[in-house]
Amino acid sequence: MAESVKRCQKGILLHTRFGSGMLGLQMTPETQHLLNVLRSAVRVLGYTFNDVAEKLGVGSGYLSRLFAGKIELKVDHVVNIARAIGFEPEEILHLAYPRVREPQSVAAQQYQTLILGGKPSSSSAPQDGARSVEAAGEASGDIDAAVARALQKLLAPAAAAPPAPSEEDLEKMVERMIQKFFARLGQGQQAQSG
Repeated sequence: MAESVKRCQKGILLHTRFGSGMLGLQMTPETQHLLNVLRSAVRVLGYTFNDVAEKLGVGSGYLSRLFAGKIELKVDHVVNIARAIGFEPEEILHLAYPRVREPQSVAAQQYQTLILGGKPSSSSAPQDGARSVEAAGEASGDIDAAVARALQKLLAPAAAAPPAPSEEDLEKMVERMIQKFFARLGQGQQAQSG
């Protein structure tokens, strides 16, 4: 099977040859980032792809192709993988995207206005979703700030000056953030129980 990777404006276009045809799969930077967060969470928590594949009832090859971007990432994949490693889906999303963007998009402002009856929320924190994650964030807001800064750097348009970090560097960075997060989460829980 021959593969070629071509860069495009919004992400990476992967082409895989199947006989005489080509199957193109475009992966946005956001999708790649979410896959990196999932991959790091799997590793940091001591799981292997085989462990996760077994819990999901799929082959390890399927999971490897999913993480390699050869299979389109769907919301069901994120939900199922998150739960297989002990996370709730909103916790994974919170790790990947810890802050609501300010100022909010016009669509988000309109949605809040319609849902809240003309009372837009000034809070950028999730409502009830990630209860334990949010409690840890309140105990130590610097984790969220560090993750937000790292995400801004990762998702910012590529500048000519510094070269982009390698995927391995990104994985290490996310792994360190997850380790710090769980260390702080443990400290917050100890402080609450103590």
